[in-house]
Amino acid sequence: MGFKPTDSVLTVGTGWSSIASVGSVQHLYPPQNLIRDYMKSLTANGSGATILMDPTVAGLLKDVHGFQTKAMFAEWLSLNVEKTASSYWGNAVVASMAGPLALQGLEPYATWRKLPGDTPIKAFNNPRAIQIVLVGGKTQSTWFATDFRLGRGVLIDNWK
Repeated sequence: MGFKPTDSVLTVGTGWSSIASVGSVQHLYPPQNLIRDYMKSLTANGSGATILMDPTVAGLLKDVHGFQTKAMFAEWLSLNVEKTASSYWGNAVVASMAGPLALQGLEPYATWRKLPGDTPIKAFNNPRAIQIVLVGGKTQSTWFATDFRLGRGVLIDNWK
């Protein structure tokens, strides 16, 4: 996000749901698949998501699985996280926030609203709305996924 690793930064995120990894990433199941699987349960309202991960996970994604940039990983997630239309619209948050947009004819919500319930949709369809943030000190291979959208961070030192 443009800050130095030594900066102390406060960033506020707004959203609805979050998922912490259950244990650490293992070599037996690629981390991108695990993160994809867990993201299916997020609301995906507005296609936004934030993935916080230890640099160990980022290193695995880059060195073992070929994701050379955060943007490449965000693009992969936008193409590979699918929910059924009924799962998407069955969430009260999505229904109350995206439902009116669908009724106004705003895409992709209008099309998604008309789909049969078992039809898969790519609810995180905007890779630019998926933020990947490295946190931690290379001490454990854990990650955290949320549908929060992060605001602009503020240097804590500037509060003095």
